[in-house]
Amino acid sequence: MKKLLIFFIVLLLYSYCFAGGFLNELEDKNIMIIENQSFWVTLENWGKVQFLSCEDEDNKLIFYIANEKGYIIYKFPDFLGNDWYLYELKAVSFKDVNKDGLKDIVIIADYMTGIGNEGAIPFPVCGIYFQKGEKFIDLPELNEEINGVGQNTDISTVMKFTNSKLKQIDEMLKKY
Repeated sequence: MKKLLIFFIVLLLYSYCFAGGFLNELEDKNIMIIENQSFWVTLENWGKVQFLSCEDEDNKLIFYIANEKGYIIYKFPDFLGNDWYLYELKAVSFKDVNKDGLKDIVIIADYMTGIGNEGAIPFPVCGIYFQKGEKFIDLPELNEEINGVGQNTDISTVMKFTNSKLKQIDEMLKKY
């Protein structure tokens, strides 16, 4: 019994260090939850969780998953657009992009460069996180292609584009 208790304590401490703690600790780290782009969702490999869209003090997007008790259980890889100045998080959608039966997450945000005559004109940046086991994978080469050819203006446009690339996406995901 003692060993089991020690195991669970170690597991809890490990999870705490790995994932980052409770939701209320985000504020202590100057991370703001973007309420209108944060959602309760059932993800096949995670169950019912809260997808959290957040912005840090450096104007970067950060995404997390929290469980029903408010504990952060996953932090997503960095978002592609974080090299620029965030103007607005426009869309978060849960779609099975690669037709594997698992919901993936499509995100579109508007950014500005802040440089030159057109530096204040927002432009869209799309990123997709693919659900794979107990993690999410982003494919930088796919995200760059979506954005490079301007297929990033809305979720419908992104989905049409990715539907034409299913074999390529499958090949890219095999590396992970």
